[in-house]
Amino acid sequence: MHISIWLHLACMGMLALGQTLQILLVKIPSLKKKARAANVKYCFKDLWDEDWNLIMGTLVIGLSVSIGLTELAGRWPSVLEVVRWLYWMLGAFGSSIVMNKWGSYEAKIMQLLDVKANIADTLIGSTTNVKQAVETAKEVAGINVAPTPKTPS
Repeated sequence: MHISIWLHLACMGMLALGQTLQILLVKIPSLKKKARAANVKYCFKDLWDEDWNLIMGTLVIGLSVSIGLTELAGRWPSVLEVVRWLYWMLGAFGSSIVMNKWGSYEAKIMQLLDVKANIADTLIGSTTNVKQAVETAKEVAGINVAPTPKTPS
């Protein structure tokens, strides 16, 4: 079975679009929120510097699937009816899985949040909700540690 170069290119385009949407609409907003909670500035360059290999790796996975597409289509010809959307899902969900599992940028933010939580627990004791933590910090340390209001991105 022959698959045109145009179908391969369309599939890789759909993979890149799915991956881009996942990063822009899901990953970046989530990282911004976590960075804000850790009181650090989110920077896409830092994300790229840490996890570029995962972003590019997802594209390599797509290219690998594209190389093997002839065998898949030979076994299940109906796959060609939806193949572009399968690539789109591979880009979106594959990128999400890879970055959640092996991403180091988010892991560093979470590690910072963990350390800060441990420091807070040591200084004011363990608390179970925001209100209790804010009140205890006011009592013990005399400071207002109310959550940072969300600023427009």
